Amino acid sequence: MRGLIEVHVFALCVFCLVAEPDSQAVRAKTLSFEGARIITIGYLLDGNGFKYANEDEISRVQAWLQKVQYQAELNLMEELNVNIKFQLAELDLTDAKLSEVLLSSTSVGSCGSGPLMHAGTVLGEIKSKSKKGSGIPNIICVITKEKLYQGNLTDLLGYTMNKTLCYTTVPMLLTYDRSQGRINETGSLFSELVVNSTSDDIMKAYAKTSDDGRTCLETIFQCV
Repeated sequence: MRGLIEVHVFALCVFCLVAEPDSQAVRAKTLSFEGARIITIGYLLDGNGFKYANEDEISRVQAWLQKVQYQAELNLMEELNVNIKFQLAELDLTDAKLSEVLLSSTSVGSCGSGPLMHAGTVLGEIKSKSKKGSGIPNIICVITKEKLYQGNLTDLLGYTMNKTLCYTTVPMLLTYDRSQGRINETGSLFSELVVNSTSDDIMKAYAKTSDDGRTCLETIFQCV
């Protein structure tokens, strides 16, 4: 549904990761989601790059998202001992207005570099159009085929600018890249974006050290 963009969005924490190719395939491990906390995500496909997407391409995007989400879940469990299950709430194209902003926020590129999208402008547009409501997802993520930039940072595969995940919907951006090794990389990035979108107050209040000395953040996500 195109109305998905009308969400309640809050202030963002900046976390950017410049990705480098990795030949590693998605790790074939099985996670137990018993007792997992659910984080719902509404995905919006860039109406420019995906305007003429057919059913086969949409199916490939869905498969990519499932692998990226699973890699993020795996990272959160292995590195932070957090049992999180990402649940796809919606998959749709951006509306005409947001598609226009995505297009106007994309530079042509220079010196052999490809087009780059200004992340802050896009996230700001999502925030400006947001409304309060019930049943909204925890995260709204725009999927684009373009890489991102913000300030002096370029060629980013993901971006977000809020630290309010435990209170309100957080907008994010991810670059759709199915090339070898990028799924693990994007999944790791996505897990970092989720952690870095969590309120500092909650991080300080609930973070604790587990028996093996690692930081255990399970209670951070009591809100979801």
